[in-house]
Amino acid sequence: MTDLLITYDIDGWAYHRRAMALARHAPADFRVRIARLETTGMSPEQCDLHRADVLGDEPPDVLFVLCYHQAKGMRELIRRRGWPTRMVVSWNQGWPTRRDDLAKAFASADMVVFNNRDYRERAGCPAFSVAIANGVDLDTFRVVTPIESRPRRVIWCGSQYHRVIKGYDDFVVPLFERLRGEGHDCEELLVDSRGADKRDAAAMARWYDSAAVLLVTSASEGTPNTALEAAACGCTIVTPRVGNMPELIRDGENGFLVERDLESLHRGVVDALADAPRLAAALSRDIRAWGWAERSREFFELFREVAAHPSRDEQLAARTPPAPTAPQPPPAPVAPPADVAPADSPGPTVPGPTPPDLSAEMTVFVSTVGAATFPQCMAHLAGQDCRFRLEVILNVAPMSAAFQAMLDRCQTPFYVQVDEDMLLRPHAIRTLHERIKATPPEVPLVVAWLWDADLGMRRQGVKAFRHALVSRYPYADVQSCEKDQLRRMAADGFLHARPPETEPAEDDPGVLGVECAHDDPARAFERYATLEQRRLRHPDKLAWFEPCAAEFLRRFRTDAGEKHLLSLLGVIAGRLAGAERELGEKDFRTYATLPGLREALAFHAACTGRDPAGRAGGSTPPHGAGA
Repeated sequence: MTDLLITYDIDGWAYHRRAMALARHAPADFRVRIARLETTGMSPEQCDLHRADVLGDEPPDVLFVLCYHQAKGMRELIRRRGWPTRMVVSWNQGWPTRRDDLAKAFASADMVVFNNRDYRERAGCPAFSVAIANGVDLDTFRVVTPIESRPRRVIWCGSQYHRVIKGYDDFVVPLFERLRGEGHDCEELLVDSRGADKRDAAAMARWYDSAAVLLVTSASEGTPNTALEAAACGCTIVTPRVGNMPELIRDGENGFLVERDLESLHRGVVDALADAPRLAAALSRDIRAWGWAERSREFFELFREVAAHPSRDEQLAARTPPAPTAPQPPPAPVAPPADVAPADSPGPTVPGPTPPDLSAEMTVFVSTVGAATFPQCMAHLAGQDCRFRLEVILNVAPMSAAFQAMLDRCQTPFYVQVDEDMLLRPHAIRTLHERIKATPPEVPLVVAWLWDADLGMRRQGVKAFRHALVSRYPYADVQSCEKDQLRRMAADGFLHARPPETEPAEDDPGVLGVECAHDDPARAFERYATLEQRRLRHPDKLAWFEPCAAEFLRRFRTDAGEKHLLSLLGVIAGRLAGAERELGEKDFRTYATLPGLREALAFHAACTGRDPAGRAGGSTPPHGAGA
């Protein structure tokens, strides 16, 4: 018997309904309990007591945390108690929302469940993750009024807490005004999810049953649950390609997938009204596979897998050598990683062909200062399709010293430099080895593309080095120490191999991985302050960065998270500092004292009612608040 505990946030909200559905459809080999976990407004001491009460005195085999931002506290409590409980964390966002928080979810979880394939694939199909869509309660949400008898009525529903990202003011208001002018019946529900106007499931089912078309206008969604519910009640869905809607809607066959602009949305609604009986009948059949009776089977199979296998930490410990606690002399040769599953596989390896063994020729160095992305980075290295030496450079600063440690420790002809926010695809190390081996002996290094998840563009990121040549050029503690080294090598006639000057998309085979969004606001502040200062010094080379301030402002207006604000204020701080101030190389020890950072954190605290340490001081809506 597997003991499963599911935690949710607010009674009656989407996570609560999801927890109840899983409990209701639990198979005979599971014992399931659900518990409300909501710490908004509590002191740290109260949060600890509440978590301990929710967790109870007996360790569950599996803990399923539906609110990802609650996972860290629960993981800390489990570790303090020494329990073997496995934690599964649900990721319910739509791309690219809260990319900076994704690494935090992975830092706490043994497995992350994405509720739409799109986000998981765009994030690089991380190890220790799967995609399982939400389900729908087909007992509550069902067709009552025959589809062919429905009034040609258009409806929309969303939470007022997320009215910007849901598109209420920009799309719903003008579009419904236009549709009403054309004689169409429309109704929108902008719901206060904490207020008296919130409707229960039965009332929502009756509302869906009164309409022919449900409209989705969101910029980003994980799962628009209203769309699943309306589909089960016989509505046709018109939606942009957000979240898992492309997994359900077949354009022109059971609904419409449209662009997110007024003309496309209007055309989709008009076409759906004209053909609603056919479209809705097809969708009503398709939605049967999304019922919780069917969908829950995927979740419980996952829970069985997670409970039966070693924890993520145990798997990583078995795959990689331990990290040193301080800079050490060159170590004895390190055994290569064991054969492991590819990065998109949640379970153990299925026996197959032995991967190429490059351990005599290639060392991979990972530099870390303890960022939340580090476990995810290591998991992707464990999922490579070849074997190699692996060493960790731990807490070495400044950055030039960390790079120099790689030069000093390397005992193989080639090495790859990996930052802890790089998530490399399974073929990355093998590809870099092939490229550096194919170059003439006077080429010191090769560079490959990474996809910068924060800026939404490709960049020259991951590098493979020819050790015998590069070791003749030690790093200096100067701003852009890597470029300084390249200039010195170029002066002696040694030129590095650049990637092809193309504009690859994120999923292009030439892009060897994803550079995670910077989850730490202080790091984001430092990064963009530094980039702005470099842009002021080299306006031609960094002209691409000039529009980023406007983009950060747009993100903050859409999602007023600390990281978005600190990114924007970092650009402003860099501009105010100017191009004249002499900078050293990156040093994580100085991030807390960056000019302007303390003021930026205080400003965010004043805007959100939270103190700079992150304790809630007001009643701001929690993440994942559902309508």
